[in-house]
Amino acid sequence: MEDIRIAIVNGSDDYRRAIRFLLEQIPDFKIVGEAKDDEEFVNLAKRIPIDVALIDNQWLVINGFTGTYEIDKTKHPHLKVILVSMYNGMGYLMAIIETGAMGYIRNQKAFKSLEKAIRAVASNKYYYGNPYVDYNYASN
Repeated sequence: MEDIRIAIVNGSDDYRRAIRFLLEQIPDFKIVGEAKDDEEFVNLAKRIPIDVALIDNQWLVINGFTGTYEIDKTKHPHLKVILVSMYNGMGYLMAIIETGAMGYIRNQKAFKSLEKAIRAVASNKYYYGNPYVDYNYASN
């Protein structure tokens, strides 16, 4: 099996370092680059082949969706995007889908869901987790 080439996009050095450490423990995951914002990510994607980009939209210059629009899919057909965010809900999920991102993970669930999400997206499957996590609609 070929390595899955991963880029981590987040404004926090500590967060990128933690995600890198976690993912480097998985033998077929290869971290090929890091970026702190949209601009760095777009430049990185133009230079280095990336299979999956983990983008945390909370930290990006404009928001996590911008970079997905700026990548020319004809020149980078293998690039898949997973957005990592604190936001949830059906409206947010629909916005993610419209950008072409193939995956979504809530920040609170990121460490538990990363491997599963990356493998799904790298295999051309969608992974959107559960946009309704932490809500309780039980009536009294």
